[in-house]
Amino acid sequence: MFKCSIGREDLLKPLGQISGVAGGSSGGSSQQPSITTNVLLEIKPVENPVADGPKYKLCMICTDNEIQMSTEAGLFCDDVSVGKITVNVKILLEILKKLPDGAYVTLAETKNEKMLLSSGKFDSNMATMDADLFPCIETTGVLYELKINAKVLLNIMKTTKFSIAAESYRFFLRGMRFSVTGTDNMGLDIITADGHRMSMQYGSLVEPCNIPDSVDDNGFIFPKKGVDQLVSMLSNMDNDDGSDSIVTLKISKNSLQTQVNGISLLSVLIEAKYPDISTVLPSNCSRILILDRKQFHNTINRVSIMSNSLNKAVELVLKDNVFTIKTKNSNHEEAKDDMDYISYEGDNFEMAFNSDYLNQICNVINTSKVKISMSKTSNNLLIQPLADEGEEESFARYIVSRVVI
Repeated sequence: MFKCSIGREDLLKPLGQISGVAGGSSGGSSQQPSITTNVLLEIKPVENPVADGPKYKLCMICTDNEIQMSTEAGLFCDDVSVGKITVNVKILLEILKKLPDGAYVTLAETKNEKMLLSSGKFDSNMATMDADLFPCIETTGVLYELKINAKVLLNIMKTTKFSIAAESYRFFLRGMRFSVTGTDNMGLDIITADGHRMSMQYGSLVEPCNIPDSVDDNGFIFPKKGVDQLVSMLSNMDNDDGSDSIVTLKISKNSLQTQVNGISLLSVLIEAKYPDISTVLPSNCSRILILDRKQFHNTINRVSIMSNSLNKAVELVLKDNVFTIKTKNSNHEEAKDDMDYISYEGDNFEMAFNSDYLNQICNVINTSKVKISMSKTSNNLLIQPLADEGEEESFARYIVSRVVI
């Protein structure tokens, strides 16, 4: 029979870190709760316990059948019974949040298949579901590992994830493509796209990645849910800035596993082939425009207020050495602004692009300048961060497709 006691804060913090992936209804009647709305709580003995350390631990798992997050907390109480139980994670969290700071909580399975939560004079009987039915994600053996600096991984994911397609019949667009690159397998390329734009980044691994010959692909597609969770985990690292921490991504045929600050993430991968992107990249760019990033961003923000709500289009116009950003909408309202440019090479042009896409790119670029490249034969715009002396170089590249107005 499951039973343990634990400090409120020792349970509340780790439970809050994994609860976000708990799933909703599993289909059918909306009145029928799914077991994935529950957290699996399991008490296990600690392997090779140390002196003055806990002899038992409380393991916690949440899942939505595509992503699984887990963590554990040591149990220092004397009255412990090994077992497992599942209860609604949101209700459990709400109770813990409303208990006083420093409270001690006892969790115990009852004979009527409920869990008794008690703390001081407070008691609550919580409904449970059969713990043996809890759907832990099955995974095959690890094929290879990617080891990368946590700060580098966070940066390359944060600066590209906004381009992942929220919905698309092309499943490969619903995730982030990771590719191992370089003759020594020390590079990591990341690609995200939604059919109208594409983001590309590069980061260095801390040691070569050994991909077995049996693997016919040098990468994988990490779904958006998993990307969001891993970015959140990396952003909340306990150490000062994560600059010295190494994150290991363990890749199997169908899943990715990793651990950050005691929180484990297991995500199913998207089973699809990512297409060749070389045809999307503008080549032989004869129009090269260098701009101040903040001024470019602010100008787009001002002008786009009057843009059409359907396509959010703003026109970039360079004519007779004057660079203008302008727009109009279906109500015949207009806005335009001339802005300075640092340099330009090429002929006159006039092309329209989605202002939201341009703004999102400017939001994730840290350099003071941006380089915009265009080809006369391509409808795509290439934006790259341009670092000044003293600024950190960025390998990011952003492609935005032209809007027809």
